[in-house]
Amino acid sequence: MAQVLVVDDSSTVRNEVCDFLKQNGLTVVGAVDGKDGLDKLRTDPAIKLVVSDVNMPNMDGLTMAEKIRSELRNLSFVMAWCISLNKLCAAAIIRASKLKVFLPQLRMCHC
Repeated sequence: MAQVLVVDDSSTVRNEVCDFLKQNGLTVVGAVDGKDGLDKLRTDPAIKLVVSDVNMPNMDGLTMAEKIRSELRNLSFVMAWCISLNKLCAAAIIRASKLKVFLPQLRMCHC
């Protein structure tokens, strides 16, 4: 039974986040997109936190969040994305997704 679901279409990012969380004592399961994430949530009621990318194939993170809220249960979310959005755009996404927990964009350095 997992405590945290990590959803990202990038296997590199997904594996890095999963490994970090596992090293810090959490039980983690990974999913390759929003559709896969929903399937895993339906079968594992122990999941309490979803860490998700926004832009993914098959089902994006915001759509997955909306479906979880309407079909399953109320979970905590951490949403991250690697594109630049202004504050008005980010506020519109937050309102549209009806997320209760939303963290701002993570700025990544490509060095």
